[in-house]
Amino acid sequence: MARHPLLYLHVGPHKTGTTSIQSFMRAQRADLQEAGISPWLEGGKANAARLGHAFLRPQLMTPMRLRKPGRKTAYGNAALAHFRRQLAKGTARTWLVSSETFCFARVPREERALRKGLSD
Repeated sequence: MARHPLLYLHVGPHKTGTTSIQSFMRAQRADLQEAGISPWLEGGKANAARLGHAFLRPQLMTPMRLRKPGRKTAYGNAALAHFRRQLAKGTARTWLVSSETFCFARVPREERALRKGLSD
């Protein structure tokens, strides 16, 4: 029977040291991977902002959506599809995902989307 990977989701509210945690994840990626922990990187950065947007209601104007208003959900959906492909490969026992974006998920629909989307 296949073992499901363990997922640590760091929901880092703004101004709580999230960037420091993400910098550590990126800088220590090789050591973490050697220990069986795969930090999730998007474009070389450990901030999973795009992935987080896959679960947020489309009308919610987060800072990222305000900067790029024409791309409300497309980048989130693409990031989620990529994440699910990586889960399906089964190459990591444990994933570490971090983003301030997850702190915007506040309604039951978003919680259900997170649970469904980040499980395999």
